[in-house]
Amino acid sequence: MFTPHSLTVALLMMVTSAVCWGSWANTFKGVKNYRFELFYWDYAIGIFLISLVCAFTMGSAGNNSDSFLHNVRSADVGNIISTMIGGAIFNLANLLCDRPVRANGGCLVGHICLERICRRE
Repeated sequence: MFTPHSLTVALLMMVTSAVCWGSWANTFKGVKNYRFELFYWDYAIGIFLISLVCAFTMGSAGNNSDSFLHNVRSADVGNIISTMIGGAIFNLANLLCDRPVRANGGCLVGHICLERICRRE
């Protein structure tokens, strides 16, 4: 795991992550005539691949107990499988919630849709 060793590096990483938060909406607006579903999968796969690159470079710096591979080896297989299933369900829910949001043209519909998915009555 990469841990910044100075306040300057930590603040730089924080500002970079804040800028990247807006990358989803900005990149989707930048591609015209591209279906949202295809864009979503391209974006999700790209983020996954970038996270793997970061994990095997910054996350595996050194052979201490905080390295990425050491953490993966020490994790329970059931936890890894549960995480993958949870990610797949999250991505599917995002894709399924997109239709009502775009059909009704509002952000409120997205919040209502996610609330209904998360709340069990």
